[in-house]
Amino acid sequence: MQILVTVARMVERAGEAAGFKFKAHAHMLRHACGFALANKGHDTRALQAYLGHRNIQWRRGRLAIV
Repeated sequence: MQILVTVARMVERAGEAAGFKFKAHAHMLRHACGFALANKGHDTRALQAYLGHRNIQWRRGRLAIV
């Protein structure tokens, strides 16, 4: 668990250094990765598998924003 705590703290510090007005969380990296891949036109099903989502239906609504 020490590694997870360290990664979480690294992300938090990076957010502070970037001047974010909100607390950065490690889970935000997951969303940022998915968003970036969707923006580049990667297949929705491939993203689903990559991110480990079983049900793609609610993801489609979010991807429509992209």
